[in-house]
Amino acid sequence: MKKWICWIVVLAVVAGVIWIRRTKSASAKSVEAHATLADRLLTVEIQFWESWKNGKPQVFQELMTGDAVFFGQYGVASKAEILQAQKESAEACKVEGYLLTNPRTVTIDDGAAILLYEAEQHATCGGAKVQPFMHGSSVYVKRAGKWLNLYRSEVPPAN
Repeated sequence: MKKWICWIVVLAVVAGVIWIRRTKSASAKSVEAHATLADRLLTVEIQFWESWKNGKPQVFQELMTGDAVFFGQYGVASKAEILQAQKESAEACKVEGYLLTNPRTVTIDDGAAILLYEAEQHATCGGAKVQPFMHGSSVYVKRAGKWLNLYRSEVPPAN
């Protein structure tokens, strides 16, 4: 009888270990897939910031959908308005640097996700320093196998 109890305990322990490993493995794969999406979208987002830093507003044309919008402290802007603002920014702004931190994503479906991040920027536009800290969010959609920006928002933190 004691042998049977020992075997049952051993089998229960082995089954528990297998279950824990499978759960950890599935969880790790989920985290890895999530991090991979955040990395991919952050890579696209960085291209926007680099284009601003380097005065190359045409990047916005290439990485945004035709129906893209921007939302900020002055309201909503269409893609045409965003492109015009970026042309003006390229002429008026000197960007010393920026840092995007704490990227995370919220998956909407296989072809859409929200990227959230914090931004620190060091720039002067029209002779005035810009707000150094921003909360950023972007909605990306996958079209023809490429992640494109549909919605962007940058808002300063509360005082």
